[in-house]
Amino acid sequence: MITTYGPGSLVDLVNDAILVPGLEYWSYSGAAGYTLHEERLAENLRRRLQGVTLSPLAPFRSPPVSLSDEPQPQCGIRAVEFPSWFVCPAAECERLIHKQFTELKDGRRTHRCTHSGKVTTVVPVRFVTACRNGHLDDFPWNWFVHQRSEGDPIRCDAPELRLVDRGSGDLSDVYVRCQTCDSSRSVAEARRAAGLPRCRGLRPWLGAHPEDEAVRERACTEDQRVLVRTASNSYFAQVESALTIPRTSRLGEDVHDFMVKHYRDVFALVQTPEQVAMVRQLSPIVKHGPAAIRELDDAALWQAIEIYRAELDAELRDEHVRETEYRSILNAKVEPGHYLYSSADLDRDRDFTAVRPAEGTCPLPPGIQDVVLLERLREIRVLTGFTRLEPPAQNVFGEFDLDSRVAAVSAGADWLPAIEVRGEGFFIELDLKRLEAWEAKPEVRAREAALRDGFYARFPPRGDGPQHEFLGIRFYLLHTLAHLLMTQVALECGYSASAIRERIYCSMPGTAGRSMAGILLSTGSSGTEGTLGGLVEQGRRISYHLRQALETSRLCSHDPVCARRQPGDGHPGRALLGAACHGCMFVAECSCERANQYLARALVVPTVCDRDLAFFSEEELRRLPLQEVSPTGSSARPTELRVAPPQPPRPTIDLEDFDAPWHSLLLQLSNIDDLTIEPGGDVSKDGRVVGAYAMLLRRRGHALYVVDAKSSGQARITSTLVRQGQAAIALDPESASVDEVLETLE
Repeated sequence: MITTYGPGSLVDLVNDAILVPGLEYWSYSGAAGYTLHEERLAENLRRRLQGVTLSPLAPFRSPPVSLSDEPQPQCGIRAVEFPSWFVCPAAECERLIHKQFTELKDGRRTHRCTHSGKVTTVVPVRFVTACRNGHLDDFPWNWFVHQRSEGDPIRCDAPELRLVDRGSGDLSDVYVRCQTCDSSRSVAEARRAAGLPRCRGLRPWLGAHPEDEAVRERACTEDQRVLVRTASNSYFAQVESALTIPRTSRLGEDVHDFMVKHYRDVFALVQTPEQVAMVRQLSPIVKHGPAAIRELDDAALWQAIEIYRAELDAELRDEHVRETEYRSILNAKVEPGHYLYSSADLDRDRDFTAVRPAEGTCPLPPGIQDVVLLERLREIRVLTGFTRLEPPAQNVFGEFDLDSRVAAVSAGADWLPAIEVRGEGFFIELDLKRLEAWEAKPEVRAREAALRDGFYARFPPRGDGPQHEFLGIRFYLLHTLAHLLMTQVALECGYSASAIRERIYCSMPGTAGRSMAGILLSTGSSGTEGTLGGLVEQGRRISYHLRQALETSRLCSHDPVCARRQPGDGHPGRALLGAACHGCMFVAECSCERANQYLARALVVPTVCDRDLAFFSEEELRRLPLQEVSPTGSSARPTELRVAPPQPPRPTIDLEDFDAPWHSLLLQLSNIDDLTIEPGGDVSKDGRVVGAYAMLLRRRGHALYVVDAKSSGQARITSTLVRQGQAAIALDPESASVDEVLETLE
């Protein structure tokens, strides 16, 4: 109810089509436990939301759910029937009819079919109109069919409309026809300039009926656009979230816990010491509270209220929610003792428990500066508004651009719909010094300029209002790495891929405050898939997962097409993407904060087209440790790491040592990617040398011994190598081709 089917969304039911109403039509009679609190997020939204006042006591509510197992009429959401036009499904009829001329029978709309004369159930039309300000209206069928591009509209006193669909699904094959005056137009013409009238500013999800004038915005000057009810661009929810971070306080533990639970309900409105005595007498919560509260006199209780209020204000001074989260995560303590036996030693908070792995249990790979394990976390997700036709933009901190085009979810409610998600996860921070050096490389700056051009092609500068700000190449790097790790971790953590969610912590270079470059992977769904413990343990194996993720992403199944993609290529919908596609980078929509945008694989790992751009080099990729996974039920010891010893560089041949035929062939082979040519050597059998091979070719794990076809004993040398299990070929350099050599090698 806060994402796909939030207030203002169009929902297609089995026999009807509805519109989810605004918050005024959410009934909580018979419901309990629906109030949610997250003060940092509430304060952030109060500063940024325009025209919305959030309650200091209950700013967020979860969707209404009845306490009983049976549905209760007084508890739930009253839907709005929309659109108001229906069509007869009979192919011989196809009559367009407004709902006021239908009959409601057993929950279904019916009419008497003009062809068969029988009572027939009608179905909602699949077309409505919308504008960029989020307004919604019925398609103007009567106006549309009688309108002409030139001249006055056709006058028809008794229109009888039909909606003729030829079955292809394309709008050009859907016609609206007037039986009275024989006028006809294709619905595709509604997409032309001035194909539809100006928007009337209707907001049917907020009113008592679809054309309620009380909630109409008459100042809208946008043109209407045709919209298919079930289209993906009919509703873009703006959901913002925050993690619940425990507070530190100068108050005693019992007093602080009491303030956390009851400050909003009891003490938030207390402004003078005199009011404390009144609250103590009138509030049973204070009168019968814990001993630590009852023992305080009025002056001491007022002092405790002021201390708690000052601490709360200090925590809310951060301009962005994620800055507080980032700082709190990095302040995590190192877990005492071995991680399998530290449960009793840790002071675990119900909403947030973060620890660093014990020394020696989690070696960090190059480029990773820190790892923090979040054994428990609580996330509040809040619906702040929505848009239609075009998705909204977020800044680097995950905050939406709350401008005038955001449609409201209520006409005057002082709360917003929200949900609570409890789960687990792990956090990684990149090496900031290395990251800043990487950002300063000329090739990285050139790629950042290309990504910036694509960003402003997608979000061009506006004449008025706030401007969209380019997120920077650091965000592309972090977001791409998060997708690679989510895909890899899902293979072994016990959660489905759609149950893991990313959270990016990024700051723009040169901005005030602490520089941020981190990724939090957490369980992103409520219910059973939340706290099984499997995701936390994967944070200890970050070296293994990073190596596997980078190895897998080096080559995409769509390469080299995918690797060559750039934002400026002109491909529709790819202005915010580099080398990224469904074959390598995209994840489930519920797992990604940015709708699978702002991705570029070449920034993370070398690709077939970009080898010098990646943050992680090929040399580092080869040196990452191999980590073995202990089988289930094995002894509880730290995972043993095996690091492959460095290999000495293989010798290479000197082309000048070969005559003309060999020199020409070897020159062509040396220009092939991933192919190495090593000098020849002796071939022995039973301790006796039987001859020598000319050279050894290696490529992608394959090796091929090359024997000079003109040398004496070449057949004996070749057969000896083959009997020893080696791939060998006798080659005449004057007649051999490069393709022949590569085909034999691979």
